[in-house]
Amino acid sequence: LAKQEEMSIESICEAAANGDPLAVDVIEKLGGYLGSAIAIVINLFNPGKILIGGVINQAKDVLYPAVRRCIEEQSLP
Repeated sequence: LAKQEEMSIESICEAAANGDPLAVDVIEKLGGYLGSAIAIVINLFNPGKILIGGVINQAKDVLYPAVRRCIEEQSLP
């Protein structure tokens, strides 16, 4: 990832899915921010389900654990 001249969310997600350390770090940080936002939604509205759509799902094996950790830490029981 560090050697690419042009980056897009697609290329970052693909690189993370392939184990690129820099891309994994970026997606894990994104997961933390997304998890914080989702925790707020959970605390306010207690939804039955939350869907995450889009290209970001290409990196779900990296993204979802980071999101889940953050939600578990920040949402009310």
